[in-house]
Amino acid sequence: MIHSLRAVGIVILSFSLLACDHGKDTAKISADADAFALNERDYFQNRGVGVMAFHDTAPESHQRGVIIVMHGTRIASNGDLRLEPTPGQWSPTPKVLSRHVDREAGEIRTRLAYPDENQHHTGFNPLHYPDLELTHDVRMRAEGNAIKVSVDLDKPLKLILERRVKYWRPFSEGQIRIERQ
Repeated sequence: MIHSLRAVGIVILSFSLLACDHGKDTAKISADADAFALNERDYFQNRGVGVMAFHDTAPESHQRGVIIVMHGTRIASNGDLRLEPTPGQWSPTPKVLSRHVDREAGEIRTRLAYPDENQHHTGFNPLHYPDLELTHDVRMRAEGNAIKVSVDLDKPLKLILERRVKYWRPFSEGQIRIERQ
């Protein structure tokens, strides 16, 4: 049953990296040229692709959560656990409690919680948080040319929230081109 699970889900991000060398700024960061690895700036890098975990936490600017940058262009952002299937600009976002980079395990773990009392009913366009306390971890780990994203809940969701809570990862319009063969 869904409501008894602690893990909401796992997302695997993988990229085709053929011909992705992007000049001197993308120094080889691992022995395996086709593998993601943590760089000195605490994000995952593989040639021209960088995958960041909660480096920027500005909820109003749509630059938070899991961010993917390819050759200097942000192609995806806002990858985090949200309370609506398709959240809008002024939808509630979780508060970042902590962020830990474990170089030995090759993992970034971010602890988050709803509600964010600093955003609830404050400012020009106040966010409204439902009556909910939800603490969770977003873990990212490199697995070859892919990044594994796991979301772990501290406790099961209430039945009423099962279908509303989603891991949301929008891509920037016009930045992804799909070629059909």
